[in-house]
Amino acid sequence: MKTIEIKLYQFNELSEKAQERALEDFRYINVDNDWWFDYIMEDAKEFCLSIEEFDIYRRDCEVAFLYNADETIKAIKENAGGELLLIANEYEQQVKELFKAYSDYEKYQEWLRERDYTLDDLEFEDWVLEETEYEEDKENIYIEFLKELGEYYLSMLQSSYDYHMSDEAIIDTIEANEYEFTENGKRY
Repeated sequence: MKTIEIKLYQFNELSEKAQERALEDFRYINVDNDWWFDYIMEDAKEFCLSIEEFDIYRRDCEVAFLYNADETIKAIKENAGGELLLIANEYEQQVKELFKAYSDYEKYQEWLRERDYTLDDLEFEDWVLEETEYEEDKENIYIEFLKELGEYYLSMLQSSYDYHMSDEAIIDTIEANEYEFTENGKRY
């Protein structure tokens, strides 16, 4: 029978070169599973959003409303602040301004007279919403709102990914799991 004795080291006991090797061997340990972005997915759900897909390398994040834009805005106003609240407020303001622009009776009054239309105020509002490009313009604002929400969540995902790929996070994982290494930095 032969007995072989191997000295094992904690990460902080390794030489600088061995630590670098261990870090490179463990570079993807924190991002191999979905857990590093699960909390961001849950955050989006709090605001009635679903992150449909994302790709950090291509800088793309597609989000969708779980219900509708109004429910998302309501949830954001009740529970968010900062950039997310600014995005929601901007969307809401753009929709209000669009409606105001399209429902300006003075703007359309001469146009209507030229065509011999006579509409009371309620008919006018319905007419504007049906006969103009209001819905198309509103759809464009809606699409831009989703795009901005996607960029917001992409930024969160990128930050999380960068942190979990950092030496600091990898070292924390190695130490938390009490991994042991040979002298050259290979995990035992």
